[in-house]
Amino acid sequence: MNLSLADFAIKYTAPDYRKYYVCTLEYGREVCLEPCADGCCVGVYRGNLLVVEKECTNISHKNLLQMTGYEVLMAGVRIANRMIDK
Repeated sequence: MNLSLADFAIKYTAPDYRKYYVCTLEYGREVCLEPCADGCCVGVYRGNLLVVEKECTNISHKNLLQMTGYEVLMAGVRIANRMIDK
């Protein structure tokens, strides 16, 4: 399975309404892209349980300022594809 950004839906947390992106996979697993100071963190969950350890894009602050939001999310999608192929 090869995910694309179009496979992710935008979700919001309550009560602070922070945005994150979710793609639902088979067997109730979800891949989440969570914006952070270094781009975004990628995790695979089943319900509230983290089933694959989170990985960060680790984009330097200098590069992060030069990238679009789309480019940052695509870096997260590449990590997500690697994680679910394991």
